Amino acid sequence: MWSKSRVSRSSRQDSFIAQHSIFPQVAAGRPDDNDLAEARQLGSQSREWLTTHPDWATAPRIEVPGHYPYRPTMNPPLKPKTSRQCNRCGICTAQCPVGAIDKNDPRRIDKERCLSCAHCIAVCPRHAKHFGGLIYRLAARQFFKKFSAPQKNCCIFRTA
Repeated sequence: MWSKSRVSRSSRQDSFIAQHSIFPQVAAGRPDDNDLAEARQLGSQSREWLTTHPDWATAPRIEVPGHYPYRPTMNPPLKPKTSRQCNRCGICTAQCPVGAIDKNDPRRIDKERCLSCAHCIAVCPRHAKHFGGLIYRLAARQFFKKFSAPQKNCCIFRTA
């Protein structure tokens, strides 16, 4: 059940399912071909709507279901670790969105700055970055139990 909703003037509001960055076994393989087809359809429908409604900023508002206001953000306690496979190539350092990886020693991560986005894990050519440890395994088990059921994308399209 949706709690509160948000109001928008756009032609469509969407939520697409994707593989989870910290617990990749949740929604593994998403977005899939069906998701991408829905996204293409969204683009086509939105383009068509915008060309027929040039003054979209004054269009009637639509209610978007969801949990708004959003929960306060927090810095997740799970941080990537670096294995001995790291050869200090610096790819993760260059691509970290918050600069949390030490430029002089890419094996070191500033845990206060790290967002746990797992981008360093995704870009490491040697698979040296990873999540691990007992707390991670316990959290992964609980998270998978709670969120492993297949989910559908959520789309609300304004036709008027």
